[in-house]
Amino acid sequence: MAGESITIMDATYVVASRPQRESRVGGASKSLYNHFYMDIIGVRNNFDNHALVKALRRLKTTPLFQGHRSTIPGTSCHSNVWRVYFCSHDVPNALVVNGHPVDQIKLDGVFYAVFTKDYMKSPHPKQGGRSVHFIDLDGEADGEIDQGGTQSNKRHKQTIEAATLVLSSPDVQPSLVEPSPTINFSDSSTCDPRVVIQQAQQPRPSAPSKPVEVGPREMEFEEPRKPKRKARDISTTPKPWATLNFFDPLQGGQDIMHPVKWPYALPIRTYVVSISFPTNMSVPDDAHIKRMGISNKKLDWHPDNMTLAQIVQVIQDYNATTPPTQEDQLTDILEVSKHLDEDFRTPIDHTKADDLWQWVSRSPLHANVKLTTLLHEGQPALDRIIRLHAWHRWTVASLVPQTTTFLRGFQHAFGVKPTWDFMSALSATPDFTQYEGALPDATVLDIEDALAAFELWFAMQVDTLFRSDEWVVFLTKRPVMWLPASKAPRMLSADTIFNLIHSTFGTHFVAAMAALWPCRWVNTLHQIQQMNFRYSGQGTMLFSDSPQLRLGSPTQY
Repeated sequence: MAGESITIMDATYVVASRPQRESRVGGASKSLYNHFYMDIIGVRNNFDNHALVKALRRLKTTPLFQGHRSTIPGTSCHSNVWRVYFCSHDVPNALVVNGHPVDQIKLDGVFYAVFTKDYMKSPHPKQGGRSVHFIDLDGEADGEIDQGGTQSNKRHKQTIEAATLVLSSPDVQPSLVEPSPTINFSDSSTCDPRVVIQQAQQPRPSAPSKPVEVGPREMEFEEPRKPKRKARDISTTPKPWATLNFFDPLQGGQDIMHPVKWPYALPIRTYVVSISFPTNMSVPDDAHIKRMGISNKKLDWHPDNMTLAQIVQVIQDYNATTPPTQEDQLTDILEVSKHLDEDFRTPIDHTKADDLWQWVSRSPLHANVKLTTLLHEGQPALDRIIRLHAWHRWTVASLVPQTTTFLRGFQHAFGVKPTWDFMSALSATPDFTQYEGALPDATVLDIEDALAAFELWFAMQVDTLFRSDEWVVFLTKRPVMWLPASKAPRMLSADTIFNLIHSTFGTHFVAAMAALWPCRWVNTLHQIQQMNFRYSGQGTMLFSDSPQLRLGSPTQY
């Protein structure tokens, strides 16, 4: 009825037409998708989007909106994506590195591939796994931006020199001229915007009768340097993962490793560790440390911390047990000998890493005898066992905190079932590992094989200690970080294994292995101890958004 007339009580009214409104969808200028955006590939549940926005704002960009894009089935997108929109329609200048939009960032110690709007591949290849269009957002948070160069926010030393005023002739009526100060930057040619020089206006004095010479004055402004902190012992340094009174009682405990020689043709060894605490040791009730657990098939920090009293009780109960007698050893060896001829190659040849780890965990003596025999005979099957266990560790770490089997984790990372041909061909490629800073005479794969071999030997020869987080905490003085295995005891992260290797127990354990069975894995472990080597940032090797092995930190304490 718009535009028609209506008569009511002899009065005529015109029905107003509906005002024309613009579509809520908006034109091209109002569409969100016309704004510049960047996609961050391979984010996980621990991705800190708040830290991302803060870092982008410190770069003087204007983030508008951010959101999560899930994996799209049936497409080539195989990892989760975090998209950030900006207020501008074009790429911000701060996100242009070496003439190209950023295509890689680092946040919280993790490297992420980045695809921006209207993405075009860079003509410059990566160098050591790092793109030439890379931005270190962690460095930016500390005041330094890594964008092909380094910018620092440190205040430079500044010298302010007043101009010299000389009245040359007494015949000329002198007048006092206020010179503008000259700023001389001795260390930098750019002015620090934080330094503000203010001059108070002073009344003009009467003209002097004689020429007045104002000598040069120099004032120096230098930002006070922060005092260097002295290295403090862990027992006196507050930690968010343990109470301060947790470490003092543990310092008095002395661990002694005793070998147990088994009656067998080859030298089979297991070890018993005895701990002696001071008689007057006091255990604080509130002393505790963080520990891990699995809830709803996900790895997380347990809500109940591990108390110091709990650790002491476990160790005292272990000390109360007696080592196996010779009769018990002979009985166990005879039982193991009955099963030595069983075919153990099936899980190895068919890359069943879960079955291999279950066998080592459930039958440590049997596995100890079998692997010692393979080491003595120099069979290549031992190389496959250690490398298969290393692959198991990588795939499990790639899906943390989600628990998974080796088969599901491998298919998630590569889309195919694991085979030795595929794994050997992939690990032989030059860019299989993205890590710099390995040992001088060892590659990353050599280090990873040594860590896998250490975990196998630890689980076989000191199985009681390996299964107990209380024991591992006592030996390392650190929380135990897990790699959750399926249907078998948890594995240990690379950081926890490094802590064990560098502990007093690890020094004696590696030395005993070197004296008994010297091999290339033991040599690498010995080199790790000599160089005090470990991965940075509590990291462990894993696969992320590409079939390349890189350092990541799925969990941290």
